[in-house]
Amino acid sequence: MPTHRSRRRLRQASLVAAVSLAFPLLSITAAHADPGDVGYEGPSYARANGDPTGSKPESKLWFNDGSWWSVLWNGTTYDIYKLDSSDQSWDDTGVAVENRTIRSDTLWDGQHLYVATHRFTDNATSGRTAASRLFRYSYDAATHTYSLDSGYPATINSRITETLVIDKDGTGRLWATWVRQDTDGAYKVWVNHTTTNDATWSAPIVLPVGTTATVTSDDISSVIAMNGKVGVMWSTEVGATQKMLFSTHTDGAADTVWSAPETALAQGDDHINLKTMQDAADGRVFAVVKTSLTGANPLVELLVRDAAGAWTSHVVANASTGWTRPILALDEGRGELQVIATAPDSGGTIYRKVTPMDDIAFDPTSIGEVFMKDASSNHLNNATTTKQPVSSATGLVVMASNQSTQRYWHAFDPLTPDGPGPDTTAPSVPSGVTATAASSSQIDVTWTASTDEVGVTGYTVSRDGTAAATVTGTSWSDTGLAAGSSHTYTVDAVDAAGNRSAASAPATATTPAATGGGTGGGGTGGGGT
Repeated sequence: MPTHRSRRRLRQASLVAAVSLAFPLLSITAAHADPGDVGYEGPSYARANGDPTGSKPESKLWFNDGSWWSVLWNGTTYDIYKLDSSDQSWDDTGVAVENRTIRSDTLWDGQHLYVATHRFTDNATSGRTAASRLFRYSYDAATHTYSLDSGYPATINSRITETLVIDKDGTGRLWATWVRQDTDGAYKVWVNHTTTNDATWSAPIVLPVGTTATVTSDDISSVIAMNGKVGVMWSTEVGATQKMLFSTHTDGAADTVWSAPETALAQGDDHINLKTMQDAADGRVFAVVKTSLTGANPLVELLVRDAAGAWTSHVVANASTGWTRPILALDEGRGELQVIATAPDSGGTIYRKVTPMDDIAFDPTSIGEVFMKDASSNHLNNATTTKQPVSSATGLVVMASNQSTQRYWHAFDPLTPDGPGPDTTAPSVPSGVTATAASSSQIDVTWTASTDEVGVTGYTVSRDGTAAATVTGTSWSDTGLAAGSSHTYTVDAVDAAGNRSAASAPATATTPAATGGGTGGGGTGGGGT
């Protein structure tokens, strides 16, 4: 498919001195400078709905097959764009996603690209309806193109919302969360999930955690897949509460079974960005959030939930820095956390602070290093990046919007300036694959995790030579099988760079014959795609 080069000005990614030596500058290189610029100006998003790189918990970029990608507005439609690393320009692939002015959240799981789109409002105003949609694309590595899968888009909900976030649990089920007004007039946190396939969604429900699910029209929620669970974090500014709360749902449990809300932070504003480790054994969840405090008080905090469910907080920036809309990137290659935000609050420059994951420490009084800056129109805001972990194999791309010129901007950091190029090494083949008949209609498949220097992001389970499911854990239940039927399973792994391993050694199991009843129908298996 031909590409269409976006009109843009290339900017010199000049390095501006950091306010604090506690946060050394990292090299961000480019060519054809305008003095004082840091990063790259991209295409126009004029006539889009506000700043398309918002909202705070949503991710607009992903890394696959050695390249960075995004969904950008081209003046008529939102298309899939590819970043040309040779000159840091965005190329329109011509694959359209939406012709509505929307905001979106993207997820690349190693096999499919998911784009959740929604019409945007600054708050969850009652009575405003429009379909929130899920688009699913398959990627052809031979042609480097995406194609929309049959049966999509699917409808997630029917509301105009401030945010809409998706993630996929360990069984392959997609989850979504948002805030909207209920029939009783109260604003609440809502969730739903896919059922028999990625295109079929359950009816939305209020997060079943009692009155703590009741929030204000300005509050937001986000969802994250973790070790055998999904977690939802939400802000609540009801009265003097102003907390960040978190509740978890075990993969496969009933929709109504969620943990009692955990108080992640006792003082919170409606800014949330969640990330988790790809190593399931680590079990940590990271959240960068904002408070509504002023003066010398904490404004941006990094929250860490350990595998046992205990939360700790670390002040990233005091209110004196003016930081707003913080996001988080996990550099698993170097074991670092990168917190990126705008200052001042009304829009200006994108700043960054970096700290080791295992020894978190920030200088709260420092504004940090300049990471992205348009010297001729200092109005950048709404930074966004990927859900995926990053490393020297991927580099780090962060995108923002210039609210004055209505142009996209991005910055690229190779993370190790003298390191290797894009990772082209496939992960090791999963081992220890077993298939066990759990009932006359179900076979359970398990395997031993595969790891490489980037980290495995998912596994594809094939039944009788055909891909049946993509999961992030190391087990999968194949359901709806015919009694007395024999099936052979293999598993392959994909890493953060999109490299896929060879298939594992096969494992075969046979379901018991039916006794006194029907044999059941042939299904696609729980969590299948």
